[in-house]
Amino acid sequence: QVVACDAAAILVIEKDATFQHLAERRLWDSFPSILITARGFPDVATRMLLRVLHEAMPRIPVLGVVDFNPAGCGILLTYRNG
Repeated sequence: QVVACDAAAILVIEKDATFQHLAERRLWDSFPSILITARGFPDVATRMLLRVLHEAMPRIPVLGVVDFNPAGCGILLTYRNG
């Protein structure tokens, strides 16, 4: 199924506070993007949503906004590998 979207990226955000901050400032107005958060470690539903979005729009890069520590790396790997 072809989906039309003008997003420049899908942003996966670790922290809910960061997600809320970007949403309140309407980041998508200045940087067309899709914001996703699981409020920490990703649950199955959030991982499936990301997978469906990426399969529907494979040319849009998925970028992670996480802490630069082992837990942040673990979150990125969980999104990537399941």
